[in-house]
Amino acid sequence: MAAVLLLGVIAVMMHLASISSAQPHPGCRTHCGKIEIPYPFGIGVGCAREQGFEISCSRTADGLERPFIGEQEVMNIWVSRGQSRALMHFPSYCYNSSTRQMDSYIWEFNSVWPYRFSDVDNKFTSIGCNTLAYIYNTNGRSRDVTGCPSVCASPEDLTNGSCLGVGCCRSAVPKGLTRYFVYFYNVDYVSVSNTWPFNKCSYAGLVETESFLFSSDYVTSTSFNDTYKGRQPLVLDWVIGNVTYVNECDHSPSPCPESATCQNRIGEYQCSCPFGSKFAKETNSCTNQFKGVIVGLSCGIGVLFIVSISTLLVQRWKIGIKNRVQKANFRRNKGLVLEQLISSDESATHSTKIFSLKELEKATDNFDSTRILGLGGHGTVYKGILSDQRVVAIKKSKMTDQREIDQFVNELAILSHINHRNVVKLFGCCLESEVPLLVYEFISNGTLSEHLHGDHVSGRCLLSWEDRIRIASEAASALAYLHSAASIPVFHRDVKSANILLTDNFTAKVADFGASRSISIDETRVVTTVQGTLGYLDPEYYHTGQLTEKSDVYSFGVIIVELLTRKKPIFLNSRDEKKNTCGCFLQSLQDNTTMEIVDVQVLEEGNERQIMEIASLASACLRLRGEDRPTMKEVEVRLQLLRGKMELKKNHELEGDNEAMPLLCSNYPNYLRTSPGTQCDKLSAATSSTQGVTRSYTMEQELVSWTDLPR
Repeated sequence: MAAVLLLGVIAVMMHLASISSAQPHPGCRTHCGKIEIPYPFGIGVGCAREQGFEISCSRTADGLERPFIGEQEVMNIWVSRGQSRALMHFPSYCYNSSTRQMDSYIWEFNSVWPYRFSDVDNKFTSIGCNTLAYIYNTNGRSRDVTGCPSVCASPEDLTNGSCLGVGCCRSAVPKGLTRYFVYFYNVDYVSVSNTWPFNKCSYAGLVETESFLFSSDYVTSTSFNDTYKGRQPLVLDWVIGNVTYVNECDHSPSPCPESATCQNRIGEYQCSCPFGSKFAKETNSCTNQFKGVIVGLSCGIGVLFIVSISTLLVQRWKIGIKNRVQKANFRRNKGLVLEQLISSDESATHSTKIFSLKELEKATDNFDSTRILGLGGHGTVYKGILSDQRVVAIKKSKMTDQREIDQFVNELAILSHINHRNVVKLFGCCLESEVPLLVYEFISNGTLSEHLHGDHVSGRCLLSWEDRIRIASEAASALAYLHSAASIPVFHRDVKSANILLTDNFTAKVADFGASRSISIDETRVVTTVQGTLGYLDPEYYHTGQLTEKSDVYSFGVIIVELLTRKKPIFLNSRDEKKNTCGCFLQSLQDNTTMEIVDVQVLEEGNERQIMEIASLASACLRLRGEDRPTMKEVEVRLQLLRGKMELKKNHELEGDNEAMPLLCSNYPNYLRTSPGTQCDKLSAATSSTQGVTRSYTMEQELVSWTDLPR
């Protein structure tokens, strides 16, 4: 079955000027329905330039006028491009399920002068499943020219818009094509059952590349033929004059603009514009290409200027907002109060600085997570390096509620008045952030808790028996200073091993004063909301809410037990039961089994007399009634006594459990002077270089004086 003309040929731009300037005869129609029919095409006798350009305008079944060349409906005519666009029959073949044969498989297409099938704007397209379609026997030469296979196994394989071989494939159109055959070859329909899920028809032919968009419905239904009633748009190229060469530049007027030079080419011509201008085919004119560059450059510079100004304004706007927020934060974080506090205290003025947020952000790489040193109960601690190269620890309050801010201000107010070698030094603060920041000296060796209980601790502890006694003595010294020697008495309220920091040489530094309370000199107790850490909390304070200096003493007693046993205040026994270390410790004192609970390293490095002396001190600190506990000053002196005995024993190699130990008698309060000073005088010469001893004190007497106190 032969098909006619496919409206399309090689578009050769031949003397466009003469075409556009020529006019049809008067009375010739220029439109058919909504389609413009430009010269050299024409409707009716004598209206077309030559044979092949005649257009018939017919009224179709829908009542509309439509242009035709032969049987092909014309959709567009572009004189400037030398092309026409028309609807072509799109051949199909179908599989007959009863005869198990295909209805048809070969179609022939021809074009006549002046048309050829466009190899630029068309593609040979095949639609179907397991089908091979190709162009056969073109221009009288019996050979396969182009084709492609389209395959699919199930509807899920099909992708709308994709024509890459699954349900749809494409191949290039040979140049100069004026005649071709479409040949179908089915791959496996003969083996397909009647339950085949797809439409059993396939399609192939030339179609306009831009107008065709594949849909899975073309394979699974018959909707493909519904679009243009079995037709598809096709682009034709056409030429004027039944000759192979025409010199368009000989026409008058010239097809090129006045300022351009016309250069003839075989089958076409070229317009060359003067330097600095460019030929515009669409308007057939020479345009200043530098003008476009200048306009584009000017627009670009203008846009760049506007963007730059906008960016600058936005940045200034953001900076203004940030400054206002920082000022609001400063006021909300009691910045004005702290400024007055610092300015009213000369010692605080010299030691405490108010840092800017920008400086601390720079010091911590904008509070990078890799700079985190630890997470405390009242905030996160970051490591920072100030502009003067000082390494600092920066504590960022954990929460933004007023209670946390008040604790922060409280800690700052307390530390700004404290100057003790065993209290962590406060360098300053920042109040411009949403949450307040405190800047401390950097303590590099972690906490006492980490050294005693950290996950890395296995076997022997880095802290020797002497180190533990010294650390306890230094911490007691700091707490005694807070209770009785500071300008404003302070109760720490959260004494625990995690709040005792250690320097490189294991010097103790008491830290974290967020929960601390300062009191007037004439006060001995204050009623507060109970705060503290489980395992360290004073039972009396917990039940009454009355905070006294003896509350810190109880917590310090827990630390002494930790130093002796290397057990956490709350630990799990072998049966995974929670146990209170202090309760077990006190029970062991009653049962005379203390040595069984003491750390093995302590047993190896200390002697029983020293261990029992420290155990006695811990027992005194842990008494239920606060009034029965010693003061922190008494605890400090007791620890200094033990250190002095251990040092003298080491230096003078004193032996014997009952031998008198020289003490620093001249500095001790009267309650510790339980023996005449003659013994101190006797040993003063031997110990003056290190101790300045004026009296002696036996360990038995001192031990009895503590263990006899009521419990």
